Amino acid sequence: MVVLFAGESEEDEPAARSFFDEMRRLGWVEGTNITYERLEGRGEREYVEGLARSAAGRPGLKRFGLLLDRRAPDSSRQETMYQDAARRVGLDLMTEKFTNFEAVAKIFANLRRAGIVAVGLTPSYTLIARRREVVETAVRNRLALIGHRSEWAAVGALMTYGAEVADALRRSAGIADRILKGVKPADIAVEQATKAELVVNQRTAKTLGITIPDSVLRRADRVIE
Repeated sequence: MVVLFAGESEEDEPAARSFFDEMRRLGWVEGTNITYERLEGRGEREYVEGLARSAAGRPGLKRFGLLLDRRAPDSSRQETMYQDAARRVGLDLMTEKFTNFEAVAKIFANLRRAGIVAVGLTPSYTLIARRREVVETAVRNRLALIGHRSEWAAVGALMTYGAEVADALRRSAGIADRILKGVKPADIAVEQATKAELVVNQRTAKTLGITIPDSVLRRADRVIE
């Protein structure tokens, strides 16, 4: 069975542990009745669709940056969706698009010069595969990143809100189990994530001099100290 990681398998596998644990619970033991071929995406192709959007802000924040991957198949739809959401909550959204990773550092510098202090990250295979570099560049530019997957908060984004990764991976294991037992993929209904989690990175908040309101911390599913 092929398992595709967004970035390096050694770094990404701990985040996917729920999938492997659930597969083992279902009776698929690596090295006994199943073999996993681990492939590393290294950010060379578009990221999978269907992840929940990220949206967050700070007390008094009026301008917000948004980083969009031009190569994402739904880039235009994402931009429209975020612009509509920003208008509803009274935010001035500054959208920046990139085609290759090398452009990200310049974009972050431009956003900072424009007075932006918080930037939302849209789903992008390129970004998630090189998330440590993205976060390091953002911190150098004193930018708070808001992501859609908990892996972002784990490497230093200020906060993330999106589908609960462990739950999604357990569901993926259930689907893989059915396929391995002979069910045709076309006969399996597409499942939408039903659990979302808010993760806050207090270490990053302190580094950037940001005070996270207690109301947000109380609502967080996980706080990284």
